[in-house]
Parts: sequence; C-alpha cells; structure tokens
Amino acid sequence: MLQQPERSTSDSLPDNTSGNEYRALRRKYLLLEEESFALGRELREAEDEVKILENEKLALLDQLVVLEGLIDPSEFQPVGMQSP
Repeated sequence: MLQQPERSTSDSLPDNTSGNEYRALRRKYLLLEEESFALGRELREAEDEVKILENEKLALLDQLVVLEGLIDPSEFQPVGMQSP
C-alpha cells in the first residue's frame, strides 16, 4: 500500500507537468489569438484610411486637371458627384 501512493505521486507529476504545459500553451494561444484580432482590427483601420486617402488623391487630381485647363469645367463631372 505504501507503493501505491508513491506511484500516484510519481504518476501525478507528469500529469501535473502536462497540465502546466497545457495551461502555458493555452495561455500563449489565447494571447496570440487576442493579438491576431487586434492586428486584424488595425489592418482594417489602415485599409479604410488608405481608401480615404486614395479618394482624396483622386479628387485633388480631378481639381488639378480642371485647373490646368486640360478639361473644360463644364464637361467635367467627378465620379460619384452630381453637377450643381
């Protein structure tokens, strides 16, 4: 009977170590998942900002074309905008 508790103690040591490793890996996984979501959010925000800047760039190029006299302002209608 004395050997049985020793076995359970020695048997529980690898289980405990495995449990600790599992918890450590699980914690690392959750942190990485959280970081992934945060990076995904930042990426979407950056992509939205790029779209805004591209639209501003196109609007400025449209204005430049008109100001340079390359297109008659009466013929010019920017995409998505209606003439007044």
